[in-house]
Amino acid sequence: MLTPPTDNLYKFMAIFGLVIVFSSATFWWKASDEFDQFFESNTDYVNNIFKGGDAYEKFADETNKGIEIYNSVRGDWSKLTEQKKEELAIIVKESEKLRDEADQIINGNPAKRIALQSRTERYQLAKVVSFIGIALGSIVSALGFFLWHTRLQKYIDDLHRNQNV
Repeated sequence: MLTPPTDNLYKFMAIFGLVIVFSSATFWWKASDEFDQFFESNTDYVNNIFKGGDAYEKFADETNKGIEIYNSVRGDWSKLTEQKKEELAIIVKESEKLRDEADQIINGNPAKRIALQSRTERYQLAKVVSFIGIALGSIVSALGFFLWHTRLQKYIDDLHRNQNV
């Protein structure tokens, strides 16, 4: 059985830091793999999200056309011609239809949307925790190796060199 090196604090810091780095990297790898598996098992829903995004883009384009018409008379409805008012009414009707279509695509399965959002948040948290662990482990390990070398190993090496002379 492996036992931690308790004979020297610096050696313990160096090895413990490495353990933190490797365990954090493994934790992130496992979280990333789990996140990928979730996406692969729900590809239809994920693809629908992109379709919903396209529908929202069409909705935004239609809405922008209406805004351009309205802004062309500086917001004065009375200055619009009947033709422009009819065109604006058609645009509003079309944009409402597109908005409803996009909402239906995106909100078609609220359970999967919530699960996707939850998995995404968990993955982001796992990534942050892992990177903090990797950074902290690297610092502790580097500090442990540095102190071990400068405060202990250098003198042990000198002692061995002097004994062999």
